[in-house]
Amino acid sequence: MKSITNLPFRIIFLLFITAFLASAQAEIVLTDASELIGSWKLNHTSPKLDGKKRPSSQEWEFRSDGTLVSTASDKRTKGTFTVSVPFEITDGKIVTGVAGRPGKKVSYTLIKKRDHEMILKGGADGFLFFTKQ
Repeated sequence: MKSITNLPFRIIFLLFITAFLASAQAEIVLTDASELIGSWKLNHTSPKLDGKKRPSSQEWEFRSDGTLVSTASDKRTKGTFTVSVPFEITDGKIVTGVAGRPGKKVSYTLIKKRDHEMILKGGADGFLFFTKQ
């Protein structure tokens, strides 16, 4: 009788563990920047991987010399602005400088990478969804 009363608890526990493991975000460890080199359109950002997505007008270009060039359109001024910061791969993550903030760094984790798709996690925006240009 004891094993029958523990059965619902065991089922709930197994369901909880399964859901937890399924929702965990796999992290892809980068060894170098070769997969990143080129232009990437930042389509949208989201505080959660499966949350509401906010459109973006940015393009990121990872250059082989260790420079990240970010270009964005500003609807208010109807112009574009460009910022260049250094980037490097450290401990499997993308670490970038912050424009106008010497010594400040931002770290991004690669969550998903396919031929023409990339999802990064980090910075103030949470998740960043890119397509290769």
